Amino acid sequence: MAILRIIFIFSLIFSLKLSQEINSTLRWTFGLINHGARSPHKNLDENFKDFSGHSWIGLNELTGVGLRQSFLVGYRDRLRYIEENRLISEEYDPREILVYASENNRTLMSANALLHGLYPPGTGPTIDPSLVDRAVPPVNSSYYEVEKDRLDQCDYTALPDKMNLIPVHINFAHEYFTQYESSKKCPRLKKKEEDNQKREEVNSFLKNAESKYKNLDKIFNTQKDLKDYEFAYTFFDTLYCLYHEAEEEFDAIIEKLDMTGKKNEVIKDCQNFLEFNTVGNNTKDKDNDIDFIDYLVSPLFHKILHFMELVIEKDKNGEIDYKGYDLPRYYLISAVANTCGSFMAFMNKMFNSKINFIDFATNIHLELYLEDKENGTISESDYRVEYYFNDEFLKSIPFVDFKKAIGELKYNQTEVKNFCNEEMEDMDMVQNWYIIWAFVGLGIILILLVAIIIVIRKRKLSDKEGEIDGENQPLVRDTQ
Repeated sequence: MAILRIIFIFSLIFSLKLSQEINSTLRWTFGLINHGARSPHKNLDENFKDFSGHSWIGLNELTGVGLRQSFLVGYRDRLRYIEENRLISEEYDPREILVYASENNRTLMSANALLHGLYPPGTGPTIDPSLVDRAVPPVNSSYYEVEKDRLDQCDYTALPDKMNLIPVHINFAHEYFTQYESSKKCPRLKKKEEDNQKREEVNSFLKNAESKYKNLDKIFNTQKDLKDYEFAYTFFDTLYCLYHEAEEEFDAIIEKLDMTGKKNEVIKDCQNFLEFNTVGNNTKDKDNDIDFIDYLVSPLFHKILHFMELVIEKDKNGEIDYKGYDLPRYYLISAVANTCGSFMAFMNKMFNSKINFIDFATNIHLELYLEDKENGTISESDYRVEYYFNDEFLKSIPFVDFKKAIGELKYNQTEVKNFCNEEMEDMDMVQNWYIIWAFVGLGIILILLVAIIIVIRKRKLSDKEGEIDGENQPLVRDTQ
Protein backbone atom coordinates (compact mmCIF):
# COMPACT_ATOMS: atom_id res chain seq x y z
CA MET A 1 0.00 0.00 0.00
CA ALA A 2 2.91 2.36 0.67
CA ILE A 3 4.05 2.04 -2.94
CA LEU A 4 0.53 2.76 -4.18
CA ARG A 5 0.39 5.83 -1.96
CA ILE A 6 3.64 7.16 -3.45
CA ILE A 7 2.44 6.48 -7.02
CA PHE A 8 -0.85 8.23 -6.32
CA ILE A 9 0.84 11.29 -4.83
CA PHE A 10 3.07 11.63 -7.88
CA SER A 11 0.09 11.25 -10.20
CA LEU A 12 -1.66 14.06 -8.36
CA ILE A 13 1.26 16.38 -9.10
CA PHE A 14 0.63 16.03 -12.81
CA SER A 15 -3.02 15.14 -13.40
CA LEU A 16 -4.45 17.50 -10.76
CA LYS A 17 -2.25 20.43 -11.70
CA LEU A 18 -5.12 22.82 -12.30
CA SER A 19 -6.66 22.14 -8.90
CA GLN A 20 -3.38 22.95 -7.18
CA GLU A 21 -2.90 26.20 -9.09
CA ILE A 22 -6.35 27.47 -8.15
CA ASN A 23 -6.97 27.82 -4.42
CA SER A 24 -10.30 26.05 -4.00
CA THR A 25 -12.22 23.56 -1.86
CA LEU A 26 -13.71 20.28 -3.02
CA ARG A 27 -17.38 20.35 -2.03
CA TRP A 28 -18.93 17.30 -3.72
CA THR A 29 -18.07 14.47 -6.09
CA PHE A 30 -19.72 11.98 -8.42
CA GLY A 31 -18.09 8.69 -9.41
CA LEU A 32 -19.00 6.29 -12.21
CA ILE A 33 -17.10 3.00 -12.43
CA ASN A 34 -17.21 0.28 -15.04
CA HIS A 35 -17.09 -3.21 -13.52
CA GLY A 36 -13.73 -4.92 -13.25
CA ALA A 37 -12.40 -7.76 -15.39
CA ARG A 38 -15.01 -10.44 -16.03
CA SER A 39 -15.56 -13.83 -17.61
CA PRO A 40 -16.58 -14.05 -21.30
CA HIS A 41 -19.93 -12.72 -22.39
CA LYS A 42 -21.10 -15.81 -24.30
CA ASN A 43 -20.33 -19.23 -25.78
CA LEU A 44 -19.01 -21.21 -22.83
CA ASP A 45 -19.78 -24.94 -22.78
CA GLU A 46 -21.88 -26.74 -20.16
CA ASN A 47 -18.87 -26.75 -17.80
CA PHE A 48 -18.24 -23.02 -18.37
CA LYS A 49 -15.11 -23.69 -20.42
CA ASP A 50 -14.15 -21.42 -23.31
CA PHE A 51 -12.55 -22.43 -26.62
CA SER A 52 -9.09 -22.46 -24.96
CA GLY A 53 -10.24 -24.94 -22.34
CA HIS A 54 -10.06 -22.42 -19.49
CA SER A 55 -12.80 -22.79 -16.87
CA TRP A 56 -14.79 -19.80 -15.64
CA ILE A 57 -17.25 -19.40 -12.79
CA GLY A 58 -20.00 -18.47 -15.25
CA LEU A 59 -20.94 -16.01 -17.96
CA ASN A 60 -20.24 -12.33 -17.35
CA GLU A 61 -19.08 -12.86 -13.77
CA LEU A 62 -16.47 -10.70 -12.00
CA THR A 63 -13.09 -12.43 -11.67
CA GLY A 64 -10.39 -12.20 -9.02
CA VAL A 65 -8.53 -9.66 -11.15
CA GLY A 66 -11.76 -7.68 -11.48
CA LEU A 67 -12.22 -7.64 -7.72
CA ARG A 68 -8.68 -6.38 -7.25
CA GLN A 69 -9.10 -3.68 -9.89
CA SER A 70 -12.28 -2.40 -8.25
CA PHE A 71 -10.71 -2.52 -4.78
CA LEU A 72 -7.81 -0.35 -5.96
CA VAL A 73 -10.21 2.19 -7.46
CA GLY A 74 -11.75 2.41 -3.99
CA TYR A 75 -8.32 2.78 -2.41
CA ARG A 76 -7.60 5.64 -4.82
CA ASP A 77 -10.85 7.25 -3.68
CA ARG A 78 -9.83 6.89 -0.03
CA LEU A 79 -6.55 8.69 -0.66
CA ARG A 80 -8.24 11.43 -2.64
CA TYR A 81 -11.53 12.03 -0.82
CA ILE A 82 -10.60 11.10 2.75
CA GLU A 83 -6.88 11.65 3.28
CA GLU A 84 -6.22 14.49 0.85
CA ASN A 85 -9.46 16.51 0.60
CA ARG A 86 -11.30 15.44 3.78
CA LEU A 87 -14.53 15.34 1.82
CA ILE A 88 -15.84 12.31 3.71
CA SER A 89 -14.99 10.74 7.06
CA GLU A 90 -12.37 8.04 7.67
CA GLU A 91 -15.09 5.71 8.92
CA TYR A 92 -18.31 4.99 7.07
CA ASP A 93 -21.11 7.49 7.66
CA PRO A 94 -24.36 6.62 5.82
CA ARG A 95 -25.13 10.34 5.48
CA GLU A 96 -22.00 10.98 3.41
CA ILE A 97 -21.99 8.41 0.63
CA LEU A 98 -24.70 6.96 -1.64
CA VAL A 99 -23.84 3.95 -3.80
CA TYR A 100 -25.87 2.47 -6.65
CA ALA A 101 -25.19 -0.44 -8.99
CA SER A 102 -27.01 -1.78 -12.01
CA GLU A 103 -28.80 -5.12 -11.76
CA ASN A 104 -25.82 -7.40 -12.49
CA ASN A 105 -23.58 -9.57 -10.35
CA ARG A 106 -20.41 -8.02 -11.78
CA THR A 107 -21.49 -4.43 -11.10
CA LEU A 108 -22.72 -5.22 -7.59
CA MET A 109 -19.51 -7.07 -6.73
CA SER A 110 -17.40 -4.26 -8.22
CA ALA A 111 -19.23 -1.75 -6.03
CA ASN A 112 -18.61 -3.86 -2.92
CA ALA A 113 -14.94 -4.35 -3.78
CA LEU A 114 -14.53 -0.60 -4.32
CA LEU A 115 -16.13 0.09 -0.95
CA HIS A 116 -13.69 -2.29 0.74
CA GLY A 117 -10.91 -0.14 -0.70
CA LEU A 118 -12.62 3.07 0.38
CA TYR A 119 -13.32 1.74 3.89
CA PRO A 120 -10.75 -1.08 4.38
CA PRO A 121 -10.64 -3.57 7.29
CA GLY A 122 -9.77 -1.79 10.51
CA THR A 123 -12.28 1.01 9.99
CA GLY A 124 -15.44 -0.94 10.81
CA PRO A 125 -17.69 -0.68 13.88
CA THR A 126 -17.01 -2.16 17.31
CA ILE A 127 -19.25 -3.45 20.08
CA ASP A 128 -19.36 -2.20 23.64
CA PRO A 129 -17.92 -4.99 25.85
CA SER A 130 -21.02 -4.83 28.04
CA LEU A 131 -23.18 -5.80 25.03
CA VAL A 132 -21.29 -8.93 23.97
CA ASP A 133 -23.98 -11.24 25.38
CA ARG A 134 -26.57 -9.49 23.24
CA ALA A 135 -24.51 -9.70 20.05
CA VAL A 136 -25.54 -13.30 19.37
CA PRO A 137 -28.74 -14.67 17.78
CA PRO A 138 -31.50 -15.65 20.24
CA VAL A 139 -30.69 -19.35 19.92
CA ASN A 140 -29.41 -21.66 22.66
CA SER A 141 -26.31 -23.16 21.10
CA SER A 142 -22.84 -23.95 22.39
CA TYR A 143 -21.54 -22.83 18.99
CA TYR A 144 -22.35 -19.23 19.82
CA GLU A 145 -20.47 -19.52 23.11
CA VAL A 146 -17.33 -20.32 21.12
CA GLU A 147 -18.02 -17.36 18.86
CA LYS A 148 -18.40 -15.08 21.87
CA ASP A 149 -14.89 -16.02 22.97
CA ARG A 150 -13.60 -15.26 19.45
CA LEU A 151 -15.39 -11.93 19.54
CA ASP A 152 -13.62 -11.06 22.77
CA GLN A 153 -10.28 -11.85 21.14
CA CYS A 154 -11.10 -9.49 18.27
CA ASP A 155 -11.35 -6.56 20.69
CA TYR A 156 -15.12 -6.57 20.37
CA THR A 157 -15.27 -5.80 16.66
CA ALA A 158 -18.64 -6.27 14.98
CA LEU A 159 -16.98 -8.24 12.15
CA PRO A 160 -13.60 -10.02 12.06
CA ASP A 161 -10.70 -7.71 11.26
CA LYS A 162 -13.04 -4.80 11.89
CA MET A 163 -14.46 -5.10 8.38
CA ASN A 164 -17.14 -2.83 6.91
CA LEU A 165 -20.35 -3.61 5.10
CA ILE A 166 -21.70 -0.68 3.04
CA PRO A 167 -25.19 -0.75 1.47
CA VAL A 168 -25.32 -0.83 -2.32
CA HIS A 169 -28.65 0.16 -3.86
CA ILE A 170 -29.83 -1.47 -7.07
CA ASN A 171 -31.07 0.29 -10.18
CA PHE A 172 -33.65 -2.23 -11.35
CA ALA A 173 -34.34 -2.75 -15.04
CA HIS A 174 -37.77 -1.09 -14.94
CA GLU A 175 -36.41 2.16 -13.45
CA TYR A 176 -34.60 3.31 -16.62
CA PHE A 177 -32.00 5.23 -14.72
CA THR A 178 -28.76 3.64 -15.87
CA GLN A 179 -30.40 0.59 -17.37
CA TYR A 180 -29.79 1.15 -21.06
CA GLU A 181 -26.66 -1.00 -20.96
CA SER A 182 -28.17 -3.86 -22.95
CA SER A 183 -30.81 -4.51 -25.59
CA LYS A 184 -32.64 -6.65 -23.04
CA LYS A 185 -33.29 -3.58 -20.90
CA CYS A 186 -33.49 -1.12 -23.79
CA PRO A 187 -34.98 -3.02 -26.77
CA ARG A 188 -34.31 -0.13 -29.11
CA LEU A 189 -30.61 -0.71 -28.58
CA LYS A 190 -30.93 -4.02 -30.45
CA LYS A 191 -31.57 -2.21 -33.74
CA LYS A 192 -28.67 0.13 -32.99
CA GLU A 193 -26.36 -2.83 -32.39
CA GLU A 194 -27.46 -4.42 -35.66
CA ASP A 195 -26.87 -1.17 -37.56
CA ASN A 196 -23.48 -0.81 -35.90
CA GLN A 197 -22.39 -4.24 -37.18
CA LYS A 198 -23.01 -3.08 -40.76
CA ARG A 199 -20.78 -0.01 -40.53
CA GLU A 200 -17.97 0.18 -43.06
CA GLU A 201 -15.43 0.73 -40.27
CA VAL A 202 -16.51 -2.52 -38.59
CA ASN A 203 -16.56 -4.51 -41.82
CA SER A 204 -13.10 -3.23 -42.75
CA PHE A 205 -11.72 -4.23 -39.34
CA LEU A 206 -13.21 -7.73 -39.57
CA LYS A 207 -11.88 -8.22 -43.10
CA ASN A 208 -8.38 -7.28 -41.97
CA ALA A 209 -8.71 -9.47 -38.87
CA GLU A 210 -9.67 -12.48 -40.98
CA SER A 211 -6.51 -12.12 -43.06
CA LYS A 212 -4.35 -11.54 -39.96
CA TYR A 213 -5.64 -14.42 -37.79
CA LYS A 214 -5.36 -17.20 -40.38
CA ASN A 215 -4.85 -20.17 -38.10
CA LEU A 216 -8.14 -20.26 -36.23
CA ASP A 217 -8.60 -23.89 -37.26
CA LYS A 218 -5.81 -24.71 -34.79
CA ILE A 219 -8.07 -23.44 -31.99
CA PHE A 220 -11.55 -24.41 -33.18
CA ASN A 221 -12.74 -27.78 -34.37
CA THR A 222 -14.22 -26.30 -37.51
CA GLN A 223 -13.13 -23.50 -39.80
CA LYS A 224 -14.50 -20.19 -38.52
CA ASP A 225 -14.77 -16.87 -40.29
CA LEU A 226 -14.01 -13.63 -38.43
CA LYS A 227 -16.19 -11.77 -40.92
CA ASP A 228 -19.06 -13.30 -38.94
CA TYR A 229 -19.69 -10.61 -36.31
CA GLU A 230 -21.07 -12.95 -33.64
CA PHE A 231 -18.11 -15.29 -33.93
CA ALA A 232 -15.70 -12.34 -33.96
CA TYR A 233 -17.29 -11.08 -30.75
CA THR A 234 -16.82 -14.46 -29.07
CA PHE A 235 -13.20 -14.61 -30.24
CA PHE A 236 -12.05 -11.11 -29.24
CA ASP A 237 -14.14 -10.89 -26.06
CA THR A 238 -12.90 -14.25 -24.75
CA LEU A 239 -9.33 -13.44 -25.75
CA TYR A 240 -9.44 -10.14 -23.85
CA CYS A 241 -10.89 -11.85 -20.78
CA LEU A 242 -8.11 -14.47 -20.94
CA TYR A 243 -5.50 -11.72 -21.17
CA HIS A 244 -6.69 -10.40 -17.78
CA GLU A 245 -7.30 -13.70 -16.00
CA ALA A 246 -5.40 -16.58 -17.64
CA GLU A 247 -2.10 -15.47 -19.15
CA GLU A 248 -0.88 -18.99 -19.98
CA GLU A 249 -3.96 -19.78 -22.05
CA PHE A 250 -3.74 -16.35 -23.70
CA ASP A 251 -0.09 -16.88 -24.64
CA ALA A 252 -0.86 -20.38 -25.94
CA ILE A 253 -3.49 -19.00 -28.30
CA ILE A 254 -1.14 -16.26 -29.46
CA GLU A 255 1.43 -18.92 -30.29
CA LYS A 256 -1.10 -21.04 -32.22
CA LEU A 257 -2.09 -17.96 -34.22
CA ASP A 258 1.57 -17.31 -35.12
CA MET A 259 1.31 -13.95 -33.37
CA THR A 260 4.12 -14.50 -30.87
CA GLY A 261 5.93 -11.21 -30.37
CA LYS A 262 2.81 -9.29 -31.37
CA LYS A 263 1.01 -9.52 -28.05
CA ASN A 264 0.33 -5.78 -27.79
CA GLU A 265 -1.09 -5.78 -31.30
CA VAL A 266 -3.52 -8.57 -30.40
CA ILE A 267 -4.59 -6.74 -27.22
CA LYS A 268 -5.18 -3.57 -29.25
CA ASP A 269 -7.29 -5.51 -31.76
CA CYS A 270 -9.40 -6.85 -28.87
CA GLN A 271 -9.91 -3.33 -27.54
CA ASN A 272 -10.71 -1.90 -30.97
CA PHE A 273 -13.35 -4.55 -31.60
CA LEU A 274 -14.95 -4.26 -28.16
CA GLU A 275 -15.04 -0.50 -28.64
CA PHE A 276 -17.29 -0.95 -31.68
CA ASN A 277 -19.88 -2.56 -29.42
CA THR A 278 -19.88 0.21 -26.79
CA VAL A 279 -22.43 3.02 -26.98
CA GLY A 280 -20.68 6.38 -26.96
CA ASN A 281 -17.52 5.50 -28.85
CA ASN A 282 -18.99 6.34 -32.24
CA THR A 283 -20.22 9.90 -31.70
CA LYS A 284 -18.35 11.10 -34.79
CA ASP A 285 -20.91 9.15 -36.81
CA LYS A 286 -24.04 11.29 -36.56
CA ASP A 287 -26.17 8.38 -37.75
CA ASN A 288 -24.91 6.00 -35.10
CA ASP A 289 -24.63 6.97 -31.41
CA ILE A 290 -25.19 10.71 -31.26
CA ASP A 291 -28.99 10.42 -31.43
CA PHE A 292 -28.95 8.12 -28.39
CA ILE A 293 -26.87 10.20 -26.03
CA ASP A 294 -29.34 12.84 -24.83
CA TYR A 295 -31.96 10.24 -23.97
CA LEU A 296 -29.57 7.83 -22.30
CA VAL A 297 -27.87 10.30 -19.95
CA SER A 298 -30.74 12.66 -19.13
CA PRO A 299 -31.94 11.06 -15.85
CA LEU A 300 -28.39 10.59 -14.55
CA PHE A 301 -27.12 14.11 -15.31
CA HIS A 302 -30.27 15.70 -13.90
CA LYS A 303 -29.66 13.78 -10.67
CA ILE A 304 -26.04 14.97 -10.57
CA LEU A 305 -27.11 18.58 -11.17
CA HIS A 306 -29.76 18.28 -8.46
CA PHE A 307 -27.14 17.27 -5.89
CA MET A 308 -24.75 20.02 -6.99
CA GLU A 309 -27.44 22.69 -6.66
CA LEU A 310 -28.31 21.43 -3.18
CA VAL A 311 -24.64 21.67 -2.17
CA ILE A 312 -24.43 25.25 -3.44
CA GLU A 313 -27.59 26.14 -1.56
CA LYS A 314 -26.14 24.67 1.65
CA ASP A 315 -22.92 26.64 1.14
CA LYS A 316 -24.85 29.88 0.62
CA ASN A 317 -26.64 29.27 3.93
CA GLY A 318 -23.34 28.67 5.73
CA GLU A 319 -24.00 24.93 6.23
CA ILE A 320 -20.47 23.95 5.21
CA ASP A 321 -20.38 20.81 7.38
CA TYR A 322 -23.72 19.47 6.21
CA LYS A 323 -24.56 15.77 6.48
CA GLY A 324 -27.78 14.24 5.27
CA TYR A 325 -29.26 11.16 3.66
CA ASP A 326 -30.86 13.34 0.97
CA LEU A 327 -27.54 14.98 0.06
CA PRO A 328 -24.53 12.63 0.09
CA ARG A 329 -21.10 14.15 -0.38
CA TYR A 330 -20.05 11.29 -2.62
CA TYR A 331 -22.53 9.84 -5.14
CA LEU A 332 -21.21 6.64 -6.75
CA ILE A 333 -22.60 4.35 -9.46
CA SER A 334 -21.16 0.98 -10.50
CA ALA A 335 -22.31 0.21 -14.03
CA VAL A 336 -21.24 -1.23 -17.38
CA ALA A 337 -19.36 0.04 -20.42
CA ASN A 338 -22.43 1.40 -22.24
CA THR A 339 -23.35 3.58 -19.26
CA CYS A 340 -19.80 4.93 -19.01
CA GLY A 341 -19.62 5.35 -22.78
CA SER A 342 -22.84 7.35 -22.93
CA PHE A 343 -21.63 9.57 -20.08
CA MET A 344 -18.30 10.13 -21.84
CA ALA A 345 -20.03 10.85 -25.16
CA PHE A 346 -22.22 13.55 -23.64
CA MET A 347 -19.18 15.25 -22.14
CA ASN A 348 -17.52 15.06 -25.55
CA LYS A 349 -20.58 16.47 -27.28
CA MET A 350 -21.04 19.39 -24.88
CA PHE A 351 -17.44 20.18 -23.82
CA ASN A 352 -15.31 18.61 -26.56
CA SER A 353 -13.53 16.27 -24.14
CA LYS A 354 -11.68 13.17 -25.31
CA ILE A 355 -13.28 9.87 -26.33
CA ASN A 356 -11.45 7.00 -24.61
CA PHE A 357 -11.73 3.23 -24.58
CA ILE A 358 -13.93 2.04 -21.71
CA ASP A 359 -11.72 -0.63 -20.18
CA PHE A 360 -12.42 -2.88 -17.22
CA ALA A 361 -12.51 -0.81 -13.99
CA THR A 362 -12.60 2.47 -15.91
CA ASN A 363 -13.55 5.20 -13.43
CA ILE A 364 -15.00 8.62 -14.19
CA HIS A 365 -15.32 11.49 -11.71
CA LEU A 366 -16.99 14.88 -11.67
CA GLU A 367 -15.83 17.08 -8.79
CA LEU A 368 -17.51 20.29 -7.67
CA TYR A 369 -15.11 22.99 -6.40
CA LEU A 370 -15.76 26.28 -4.62
CA GLU A 371 -13.12 28.91 -5.27
CA ASP A 372 -11.94 30.26 -1.93
CA LYS A 373 -13.03 33.84 -1.17
CA GLU A 374 -12.00 35.98 1.77
CA ASN A 375 -15.35 37.72 1.91
CA GLY A 376 -18.49 38.43 -0.08
CA THR A 377 -21.53 36.38 -0.91
CA ILE A 378 -21.29 33.03 -2.68
CA SER A 379 -22.85 32.63 -6.12
CA GLU A 380 -22.98 29.86 -8.73
CA SER A 381 -20.23 31.64 -10.67
CA ASP A 382 -17.81 30.80 -7.83
CA TYR A 383 -18.05 27.07 -8.60
CA ARG A 384 -16.47 24.89 -11.24
CA VAL A 385 -16.78 21.23 -12.25
CA GLU A 386 -13.65 19.18 -12.96
CA TYR A 387 -13.87 16.10 -15.15
CA TYR A 388 -11.48 13.14 -14.68
CA PHE A 389 -11.19 9.93 -16.69
CA ASN A 390 -9.09 7.22 -15.02
CA ASP A 391 -7.47 9.97 -12.91
CA GLU A 392 -6.53 11.94 -16.02
CA PHE A 393 -7.71 15.54 -15.79
CA LEU A 394 -9.78 16.33 -18.90
CA LYS A 395 -11.79 19.51 -18.36
CA SER A 396 -12.50 22.35 -15.97
CA ILE A 397 -16.02 23.68 -16.58
CA PRO A 398 -17.61 26.72 -14.93
CA PHE A 399 -20.65 25.45 -13.04
CA VAL A 400 -22.95 27.88 -14.84
CA ASP A 401 -21.87 26.37 -18.17
CA PHE A 402 -22.27 22.85 -16.82
CA LYS A 403 -25.76 23.70 -15.60
CA LYS A 404 -26.69 25.21 -18.96
CA ALA A 405 -25.57 22.04 -20.77
CA ILE A 406 -27.63 19.83 -18.46
CA GLY A 407 -30.58 22.16 -19.01
CA GLU A 408 -30.62 21.09 -22.64
CA LEU A 409 -31.41 17.53 -21.55
CA LYS A 410 -35.22 17.56 -21.47
CA TYR A 411 -36.03 13.89 -21.02
CA ASN A 412 -37.35 12.32 -17.84
CA GLN A 413 -37.37 8.64 -16.97
CA THR A 414 -40.80 8.07 -18.55
CA GLU A 415 -39.62 9.55 -21.85
CA VAL A 416 -36.42 7.49 -21.71
CA LYS A 417 -38.53 4.38 -21.11
CA ASN A 418 -40.74 5.20 -24.10
CA PHE A 419 -37.66 5.88 -26.22
CA CYS A 420 -36.02 2.59 -25.25
CA ASN A 421 -39.21 0.62 -25.85
CA GLU A 422 -40.47 2.42 -28.96
CA GLU A 423 -39.63 -0.39 -31.34
CA MET A 424 -40.87 -2.93 -28.85
CA GLU A 425 -44.18 -1.05 -28.70
CA ASP A 426 -44.32 -0.96 -32.51
CA MET A 427 -43.64 -4.68 -32.57
CA ASP A 428 -46.35 -5.22 -29.96
CA MET A 429 -48.73 -3.19 -32.10
CA VAL A 430 -47.92 -5.32 -35.15
CA GLN A 431 -48.33 -8.45 -33.10
CA ASN A 432 -51.65 -7.16 -31.79
CA TRP A 433 -52.86 -6.58 -35.33
CA TYR A 434 -51.78 -10.10 -36.23
CA ILE A 435 -53.79 -11.40 -33.30
CA ILE A 436 -56.81 -9.31 -34.28
CA TRP A 437 -56.68 -10.46 -37.89
CA ALA A 438 -56.15 -14.02 -36.71
CA PHE A 439 -59.36 -13.81 -34.69
CA VAL A 440 -61.16 -12.15 -37.60
CA GLY A 441 -59.94 -14.88 -39.94
CA LEU A 442 -60.94 -17.57 -37.49
CA GLY A 443 -64.37 -15.97 -37.15
CA ILE A 444 -64.82 -15.90 -40.93
CA ILE A 445 -63.77 -19.55 -41.17
CA LEU A 446 -66.24 -20.50 -38.44
CA ILE A 447 -69.03 -18.59 -40.18
CA LEU A 448 -68.22 -20.32 -43.48
CA LEU A 449 -68.16 -23.70 -41.77
CA VAL A 450 -71.52 -23.03 -40.13
CA ALA A 451 -72.93 -21.87 -43.49
CA ILE A 452 -71.61 -24.98 -45.23
CA ILE A 453 -73.05 -27.22 -42.52
CA ILE A 454 -76.42 -25.49 -42.82
CA VAL A 455 -76.43 -25.87 -46.62
CA ILE A 456 -75.46 -29.54 -46.36
CA ARG A 457 -78.13 -30.16 -43.77
CA LYS A 458 -80.75 -28.40 -45.92
CA ARG A 459 -79.81 -30.52 -48.91
CA LYS A 460 -80.02 -33.67 -46.86
CA LEU A 461 -83.42 -32.65 -45.51
CA SER A 462 -84.58 -31.81 -49.03
CA ASP A 463 -83.44 -35.17 -50.36
CA LYS A 464 -85.06 -36.94 -47.47
CA GLU A 465 -88.35 -35.12 -48.00
CA GLY A 466 -88.21 -36.09 -51.67
CA GLU A 467 -87.77 -39.70 -50.75
CA ILE A 468 -90.68 -39.52 -48.33
CA ASP A 469 -92.97 -37.88 -50.92
CA GLY A 470 -92.12 -40.66 -53.41
CA GLU A 471 -93.05 -43.33 -50.89
CA ASN A 472 -96.47 -41.72 -50.27
CA GLN A 473 -97.54 -41.74 -53.98
CA PRO A 474 -100.12 -44.49 -54.97
CA LEU A 475 -98.75 -47.32 -57.03
CA VAL A 476 -99.68 -47.11 -60.68
CA ARG A 477 -99.63 -50.46 -62.41
CA ASP A 478 -99.23 -50.95 -66.08
CA THR A 479 -102.46 -52.61 -67.04
CA GLN A 480 -101.57 -52.89 -70.58
